[in-house]
Amino acid sequence: MELVIRPLNDTASLVRKLRNGSTNDLALDVEISHPSHSGMQRDQVSLLYIPARYVETLEIELNGRPFATMSGSISLSENPQVTLSVPAGTRRVRAKLTDSDGTVSDVERELTRLLKQPA
Repeated sequence: MELVIRPLNDTASLVRKLRNGSTNDLALDVEISHPSHSGMQRDQVSLLYIPARYVETLEIELNGRPFATMSGSISLSENPQVTLSVPAGTRRVRAKLTDSDGTVSDVERELTRLLKQPA
């Protein structure tokens, strides 16, 4: 799992910027590497069904506080990417993924050095 922080430049953000004068929100991309088997696929060699294994929950914390929780299911694609708008004051991001197999992946990133503006 990888966390990528970048300036938020989608259409909705640009409209909000025009309405409010300015926005400094950032985009947080959570790139998940996960097989996401639905339990309905067959192994091409053995012709047996591949056991279900999918993302059950994704929890996002900003600056040590809960920010968003996502529940997954078999409909979530393989290697999904989730993008969230986060406040510009965010200094620490933590993402915790739990899958149906009981595997837990946890990644934390300090953003202070990444977000410094050039002098």
